[in-house]
Amino acid sequence: MNLGRGYPRYNPGEFSGQDMLLRGEVDACVLVGSQGVRRFTPEATAALNRIPTIVLDGPTVEPRVAATVRFTTAVYGFHRPGVVYRMDEVPIPLRMVTPSDYPSDAEVLEEIRTRVPI
Repeated sequence: MNLGRGYPRYNPGEFSGQDMLLRGEVDACVLVGSQGVRRFTPEATAALNRIPTIVLDGPTVEPRVAATVRFTTAVYGFHRPGVVYRMDEVPIPLRMVTPSDYPSDAEVLEEIRTRVPI
């Protein structure tokens, strides 16, 4: 996704993270979950490691990128209630299994938004 114009734009092959990294268009990155980085090419991963990166990951996840800042966040369906979707787009609600002091991804992103001037 590209936020360069002040609003989100998405077009596969043009604004995918890997494509933008390979073209050198990314100056900073926020990863909500770093597991998708494993599908990046080595060149895209190297480009990601050269820029400031904020990573939000669960407590047992080892980030796949050298994060400048890392936040440990709650896992939906374990620490927080959430929703997953079946392949036929039917929502399935998830209940919390065990409470946690970890913040949710949304709480961390909202706190970043309130502290970083736009």
